[in-house]
Amino acid sequence: MIALLLLLPFGLPAVEELGPLLFFFVILTEVIVAPIPGGVIAFVGSAQLGLWTAWPILYAGNVIGSNVLFHLARRFGRPFVERHTKEKQRLKYERALERHPRLLWIPYAFPVFPIDVISALLGVSGLRRRWFLLITLLALPSYTGITALVGSRYGHYIPWLNWISIAILVLLGIYLLAFVLPALVRRGRRSGSATPDGD
Repeated sequence: MIALLLLLPFGLPAVEELGPLLFFFVILTEVIVAPIPGGVIAFVGSAQLGLWTAWPILYAGNVIGSNVLFHLARRFGRPFVERHTKEKQRLKYERALERHPRLLWIPYAFPVFPIDVISALLGVSGLRRRWFLLITLLALPSYTGITALVGSRYGHYIPWLNWISIAILVLLGIYLLAFVLPALVRRGRRSGSATPDGD
């Protein structure tokens, strides 16, 4: 990928070898914190890497990322969910999940729902962690397989695919440096100041 050639220092292993690892990192980050639509990243990555390389990476990244997000929502509660989701979208899916609790697996089986929003909402619901893990393990092969197939089959028709890859990486890097890292530093300072002295 041209994006990797621009971002990796000279002398590291072949770009083709590091491409899947970078794709996994981008997918994982996108599911947990990034505002970039996951479908765009999955489509572009699948076009670059091909179906049989992209699919397992998409699956692993989405399973791990969704469960990390579920855990963070469970750990930090409603304020965390409200900060990381839009109110209109949150209310819409909350109502749907309340009305149809037996259909929880559907958003994780078909690539038409924002699974990051749904994972965060389920984190503050009464759903057990083991059931959430089971849902993601069993349903996400379909979701990620469809996405990888469409991207690998039709991605080469998209002009400037390499430049789109670069733009995604740059936007993701800016977002992490400008928003996520400062937020983590502030949270660390607050927790440090809240800890009583040992004297």
